[in-house]
Amino acid sequence: MMASSMAFAVMLLSVTTVLSVPVQMDWGVNPDLVDFHPIQQGTEHIKLMVVMVGDSIDLECRVAFATHPVSEIRWKINGDPEIKPEKPIMRTKNGSVFVEDHLKIDKITEEMDGSTVSCEYAGGQNDSSDWNAYSGRVEAVLRVFRLTIEVSEIVCDTCEGDVKLVFKENRAGTRNVEKRIKDKITEVTALKPDDISVDNFEYSVTLPVDTIKDNDAILARLPTFIINETVTDTWPCNCESPSGPDWWIWVVIMLVLVTIVSITAACSLLYYIKNSSSDKQDKVFQQGDWKRLPTQDWERKRVSRSGSYFSLPAQTWGRTREHSIARWNSLPTDRSWGEELSHQKKLK
Repeated sequence: MMASSMAFAVMLLSVTTVLSVPVQMDWGVNPDLVDFHPIQQGTEHIKLMVVMVGDSIDLECRVAFATHPVSEIRWKINGDPEIKPEKPIMRTKNGSVFVEDHLKIDKITEEMDGSTVSCEYAGGQNDSSDWNAYSGRVEAVLRVFRLTIEVSEIVCDTCEGDVKLVFKENRAGTRNVEKRIKDKITEVTALKPDDISVDNFEYSVTLPVDTIKDNDAILARLPTFIINETVTDTWPCNCESPSGPDWWIWVVIMLVLVTIVSITAACSLLYYIKNSSSDKQDKVFQQGDWKRLPTQDWERKRVSRSGSYFSLPAQTWGRTREHSIARWNSLPTDRSWGEELSHQKKLK
């Protein structure tokens, strides 16, 4: 009996605890949602959402500790109901219901700056005819920054130099807004926060002109271009980037050709030097400068020259060869080649 009473008391306490917890609402995690600074009384349920023109956002609304029957989550933009096809996700834990719902907005425009998006819920009430019955709500006020790109005429004509990117909102910002917009600018431009200049709530950076035309992250923000006070929504310069792939292909081809020509020239020079040296030695030999040749070189030259007789006509080759060999063999051992040459000249 005592145990039953204790169990009933615990169950009653659990039910009482569940019933005593009020429905709680909040936004899901989103880095673009920031608090008011400073937070003012009565604005705890309101967030500022820092976005750029062209952004697409996904707002997540969370309802905790709801009870059955679960009411419908309703979305509004500037007080007007927003109908969406997706259904919320519901989970039950320890008798409480947790609801999660999403609202997606594609292509934020400049005109949406200052708009209020609200998510509303009233526990246990599901009367679609009574909008005022929804007492729980969270809100997000859009802070929309537009991007303007300033291009000088010289930079546009030469496609060299820097352009100025200016991110600006139509109203004064707060410290939390400034921190978040700087983070978003670094994400878009791949620059550092220290590279961002701030002037009267305008945030500007400079980038090389050739990094803008095909930069999807920047062009997705639907920038406005200004050149000589002329405003346009399209890229105003007619030029091609000098760092394109075709330029590199031509550089590689030229380097290969220069290398081939250099190697060919070096080989030709070495061949010429080698042949010139050989011809010079032959010329010295043919002129009879026997004294300048060492004995061993002359012997080798003598033998090698005998091979040239193979190029003579067949009927004269044998006779000429025998005659030459006989003359070489008949030279006295005590007579030098130089003396023999002088002797031959006197006979002539």
